[in-house]
Amino acid sequence: MKPIKGFTLQLRNWFARRSQPFITSRSICRSTQLTSGEPASGALYSSKLCDGTLLRPREVCCSIQPIVPVRYASKDRKKEKKGAKVVELTPEEAESVVNFPEYEKAMGNLVEEFRDTLQKQFSLRTSAASFDTISVELDGKKLPLNNIAQITFKTPQLIMINLASTPTYVQPVVAALNSSGLNLNPQIEGHVIYLPVPKVSREHRETVSKNAKTALNKFKERIRAVQNGYVKEAKNSVSASEDLIHNVVTKLMQLSDKYGKDLEALLAAKQKDLLGE
Repeated sequence: MKPIKGFTLQLRNWFARRSQPFITSRSICRSTQLTSGEPASGALYSSKLCDGTLLRPREVCCSIQPIVPVRYASKDRKKEKKGAKVVELTPEEAESVVNFPEYEKAMGNLVEEFRDTLQKQFSLRTSAASFDTISVELDGKKLPLNNIAQITFKTPQLIMINLASTPTYVQPVVAALNSSGLNLNPQIEGHVIYLPVPKVSREHRETVSKNAKTALNKFKERIRAVQNGYVKEAKNSVSASEDLIHNVVTKLMQLSDKYGKDLEALLAAKQKDLLGE
């Protein structure tokens, strides 16, 4: 007997349906990463949903919703730092613990001294004014270089420091010149020190800029020293309350930070000029 065409076609369709995967809503929730329109292949699924409804492959493709990844905030993520609260004190409260006008004057003087140092000592072209801020340490005391030596320009490219009246100061003067940040190369001949004027090269610009940064760090140390002295005085106060002392110390530190930023601003402007930016 010849097989019936209709029966053969039905049989083929039945086997085709049996070989295609089925999927349940539970399977979708647990493991599938399919998006709408993708065939459900590569995994074994149950043939019925929770309510017993059978899903055919086409129905599965139309039923699956795209899975959107969700990112959760990490517990270890650091919180953004909030700005420090500015402490407000009345003049009477502040001066009952420390002398704030005196404190701010000391800080302001350091800022102005640093400004003057940058202008005179850290210039691209060495001049007589460059030596005004150089001090020489002698027997535990610091003396201005101009007071113990005669400084002249022998030629436009050569500076001469004459120590004929104090020949024993030659080595201390050389040490002061080397640590001045002027990028000098002292050459000793008896009681005379010769200093070739550096050429304005890129290397010279970078060296002077680096030395200016070193000077900034020294001035910051001086600011911290002033701050620590007043903080110690505030903490030793016996007439003020603990809360008032805490607020005074906080205010002292905030002012110190403010003047430190003033120093940094001066350096940034100077370095921009030195490097030709």
